Amino acid sequence: MEYRQIIYEPGKVARVKLNRPRYRNCLSRVLLEELDDAFRQAASDEEVRVIVLSGEGENFCRGTTWELPRSLLTARSEGTWPIRRIARADMKG
Repeated sequence: MEYRQIIYEPGKVARVKLNRPRYRNCLSRVLLEELDDAFRQAASDEEVRVIVLSGEGENFCRGTTWELPRSLLTARSEGTWPIRRIARADMKG
């Protein structure tokens, strides 16, 4: 997956950066999908020992975009919320 809103740097210390400094790294649906993919990659890479999550620019994360709360509520009720999928996968492994 090519990332537009995060930067993923694999390695023993994998680095994931929120990359929307113009918007103070606000969470969006695309950003959460990219985070989900990056965390899955890191989880399947035996070299990775720790993941450092940070934000580009002066802010770590300002909050969410307007469309995100509605899409999160829908995803959560459908059982497709990215963070829950990661947690479930980790508990099974």
